[in-house]
Amino acid sequence: MTNFVLAVVGNKGGIGKTTVAYNMLYLLIKNGYSAVLIDCDNDQYSSADFAADRKEAGIFPEMPVVNIPTEELEKELKTLSKKYQVIIIEFGKANDDVKEKYRNLALELAIKVADKIIMPLQPTAPDVKTVPKVEAKLPLSSARVPAYIVPNRVKKENQLNVIYGIKDFLTYFKISKTFLGDRMCYQDSLGFDGKSIFELKGKEPLKAQQEFQQLFEEIFND
Repeated sequence: MTNFVLAVVGNKGGIGKTTVAYNMLYLLIKNGYSAVLIDCDNDQYSSADFAADRKEAGIFPEMPVVNIPTEELEKELKTLSKKYQVIIIEFGKANDDVKEKYRNLALELAIKVADKIIMPLQPTAPDVKTVPKVEAKLPLSSARVPAYIVPNRVKKENQLNVIYGIKDFLTYFKISKTFLGDRMCYQDSLGFDGKSIFELKGKEPLKAQQEFQQLFEEIFND
């Protein structure tokens, strides 16, 4: 796997983009790939903060995270693609004053530069209602980029019905077979010196590790 770009997108903040992107980066590095996470969050640079905390704590391996404004992404990608085999791009939540312009630019770039797109989605009606707005901005072409909705923060499996209910209406996205549970360890891990969930011990982290490993394999092996 070389020169592979994974874009993590969303139509709102707080849906789990950072958690997914950061743990994907960790697994890539542990599997021997040279990988980097580009944080394009115009509102807050949380992934970069967590990586800096990790470096300061002396935790190995280091997590390469760089801050690049969305409008400068295309130019910087050319340089980074010469250095890294896999690039993950996290498109974050926009500030209110540039929200629509930013979202459009982020989606346009994701389609243009990515080999695959994933969008974490919580199983609630307000979150699910954002999906048509995202799809409306995506082109319908035979050369479309593979794109997946990843159900996230699922407390009970029957909650998935909220997401599966829109399956037949999706024009661009597919729904991943793997879903991520509503587990505190996902939030806690980043707060502990920028660790991934794979560096925590206990019954709950083990469940998170198993489901995230399954998601990783689904996204990168499909």
